[in-house]
Amino acid sequence: MEALSFAWERVKSDPGTILGTLVLGWLLTASVSFVGGIFAAVYQAGTGVMEHAGRPSADPIVIAIQAVSSLLSWPVEAFFMGGMTLFALKVARGEMYAMGDIFAGGRYFLNVLVATLVVGILVFTGILCLIVPGVIIALGLIFVVPVIVDKELGPIEALKESWRITQGKKGDIFLLVLGFILVTIAGLCACCVGALLAAPVCLIAQTYAYLRLTGQKTA
Repeated sequence: MEALSFAWERVKSDPGTILGTLVLGWLLTASVSFVGGIFAAVYQAGTGVMEHAGRPSADPIVIAIQAVSSLLSWPVEAFFMGGMTLFALKVARGEMYAMGDIFAGGRYFLNVLVATLVVGILVFTGILCLIVPGVIIALGLIFVVPVIVDKELGPIEALKESWRITQGKKGDIFLLVLGFILVTIAGLCACCVGALLAAPVCLIAQTYAYLRLTGQKTA
């Protein structure tokens, strides 16, 4: 509640810039997948190959379009994830921030790209091992991207540092993530428009938790 309350107050202090910047970042992140979906839909409409009964199309071209868009969306997401994290750190610290920060993810791009891939593999493997290990791994590595952006560490060092930071705190982090889920559900219930507010609040709350756990100043 402390983290969520802090994030809410920060968003209220400058909703235009904070919400506008982070929403723009997420829209840009999803742009590749969105464009891929349009191409797939146009192809299906033009050839008469449509989905039936909610099942995805088995047409190889549609599958190829979806596969390429998913593959391309990964580096795009990594680029903007670095920029949005930099922006969130500045907001949480009370430093000067600007919309242009979300385009400053280039310096963290490769590290974020590799780290998110490793995290995905580790979490997926943990989920296969009766789910609980996957949840524990996800909680322990939740601060990998903030560590990369804040301390400019490599992917492996960032994984180790995030795990160190969360030692003995995974119960609190679990409750924080549960709060994120509840806030997001509440946003979706508000005609989905509230989700545009919920996502920035959750990101800043996560960033605040990272700063507190590492003993850094906050706004």
